[in-house]
Amino acid sequence: MNNIIKIAKWELFRYIRSKAFIITLIIPFIVILIAGVPQYLAINSEQPVMNIGIIDKGNNLFGEIEKQVSNDLERNGKDQFILQHYTGVENNENSFIKELIKSNIADIVVVLETQLIDSGNVKFYHRNNIGIEQVSKVEQIIFDVVKNQRIENLQLNKDDLEYVRKNLNTQLYEISEQGEMEEMDMFVKYVIPGIFMFVLLLGILTSSQLLVTSVIEERSNRIIEILLSSVNTKELMAGKILGIGLLGIIQISFYLIIIIILGIFGSSYLPIELNISQLFSFKILWYLLFFILGYFMYSTIYVSLGSLFNNERDAQQTIGFFSLFAIIPMYFISFIMTNPESIITKVLTLIPPITPFFMIIHVGMLSAPWYYSLGMAFYLILWIIGITFIASRVFKTAILMYGKRPTFPELFRWIRSSK
Repeated sequence: MNNIIKIAKWELFRYIRSKAFIITLIIPFIVILIAGVPQYLAINSEQPVMNIGIIDKGNNLFGEIEKQVSNDLERNGKDQFILQHYTGVENNENSFIKELIKSNIADIVVVLETQLIDSGNVKFYHRNNIGIEQVSKVEQIIFDVVKNQRIENLQLNKDDLEYVRKNLNTQLYEISEQGEMEEMDMFVKYVIPGIFMFVLLLGILTSSQLLVTSVIEERSNRIIEILLSSVNTKELMAGKILGIGLLGIIQISFYLIIIIILGIFGSSYLPIELNISQLFSFKILWYLLFFILGYFMYSTIYVSLGSLFNNERDAQQTIGFFSLFAIIPMYFISFIMTNPESIITKVLTLIPPITPFFMIIHVGMLSAPWYYSLGMAFYLILWIIGITFIASRVFKTAILMYGKRPTFPELFRWIRSSK
């Protein structure tokens, strides 16, 4: 046991100082930055003034459109439109519109067809360098005006209008099988499990490269022979798995600390309200459990894989195949949430390489009962024991073999006959 701890400490400190681990820690922030910066720029960037030509065919809506544009400008202070009203151009409408846009008099020309309130027929013409989002904003303005006019035609007054438009103040509650009622927090229910799944995926992809590369380097440099002169193969393998497992725990702990800090100090700066008591409910223990089990299972697989190859190039294809299992659950999140009780969902949850991911979904997004989660945890532990048994036999035989790569019949023979 002492040797296992020594190897685990050596592996842990070697990896934790590596550039690869530091990059892994900051990758989620880079992803958030890449996704968030364009959105921030789109929302907060100064919009150019747009010249809008309105051709109104007898609807008398130009004044209402001006009011709507003015109201929108007061609310968001960004979208600035200069409106021009044109009438009596029916005889040469197309050529008139072309001239407006060609001469840069108008960026967008809107044609309000006859009896627009009833028919809803509108035509938009714009220069080819105008984005569809700008056209959509103008379309929304026209729609708001038409909607208001329709409501007024129903002889509703201003108070009635505000009453019709009043938004719902929605509160969501979940009732467990035991009859316990709890207010549902969308961030806690969906985002937190998503974070654990993403970090687990990231950890698996990173640890696969670290573990396989480590074993291959130690074999090629004959360091493995020196290590095996002091420890046996089981201790060496267990130490490597424990070291990389502790690395995964440190990784998820780092993100949990960030979430705690945001929950305590960052709520006033974020568009969502973080409730620490809800963030760290009993479910967080299930997330941690399946995260650790998944991390150890993949670590065991990759340590044994590293012993089968003499160079990284040959190992990449096999690593990619096993890493594919970690990516598959991301594509099934929507299906599982829509069909939690389907046969496909149940079968997929029983496939060991993806069980940790699916159980995080079941616990967080689908509120799986504790006895189901506990049963699946034991199920996964049994698989990890079996995988470890097989991997240890492969590792013991292959670790000191050089040159020829073992075939599948040889692997099966090692598993059956190794002492």
